Amino acid sequence: MKKHTATIIGLFISLLTTSSVTFAHGSLKPQHGGLVQEKGEFIIELVVESSSLSIYLKDHDEPLDTSAVTGKVTVLGQGVKSEAALEPAGANHMTADISAEDGAKILVQFTEEGHSPVTVRFSL
Repeated sequence: MKKHTATIIGLFISLLTTSSVTFAHGSLKPQHGGLVQEKGEFIIELVVESSSLSIYLKDHDEPLDTSAVTGKVTVLGQGVKSEAALEPAGANHMTADISAEDGAKILVQFTEEGHSPVTVRFSL
């Protein structure tokens, strides 16, 4: 009985100390050199470009077809709030014609047709 109890306690401790990345819906490693966040079953990568922002979307670690996705980006920086629509740019890629500087807060909001809206916040 003591051996059985020790085994159960050992398994419980192992579960408590396991990294949360183990339970993620896919890799949280940037694939396009950006910042990555996970929200529910989605993995969102934000890439800051010279005069625009790009996002790449995955659903359960599979590229998400963005043709049925709508959304917007809000940039909060230096006391100024700017917004721009996200436009599909092929495969799992969307872009917004808006720029962001270091220190900005970026709010990405998108909705996949037939699903609840998703909001993710990034800090540069």
